[in-house]
Amino acid sequence: MRQLTDEDLLRVERVKSVELQSNSIATLPNDMLSCGAHLESLSCTWNQLTSLPRSLAQLIHLQSLDVSFNRLTCLPLAVLDLSSLKVVRIFYPCAW
Repeated sequence: MRQLTDEDLLRVERVKSVELQSNSIATLPNDMLSCGAHLESLSCTWNQLTSLPRSLAQLIHLQSLDVSFNRLTCLPLAVLDLSSLKVVRIFYPCAW
């Protein structure tokens, strides 16, 4: 799976946690609200993400975001407006 589509997420309602680890996902849908307004935890570790959609900031109940071990170079500034967000994890592999 290289891309997660809006249609994939439309099938779920009232989900509180989404875990998408190790799927080689390169992009997330622009409309993250299709996950449902109740999403509290999103984990997309060990994928190929280079950016996150700005619409992520519309997940007003999001408490935990883990985007570790991707290819991200920045986060949308709108993430700073998520008042429920308590934990953000952005770890990268180190070549020692």
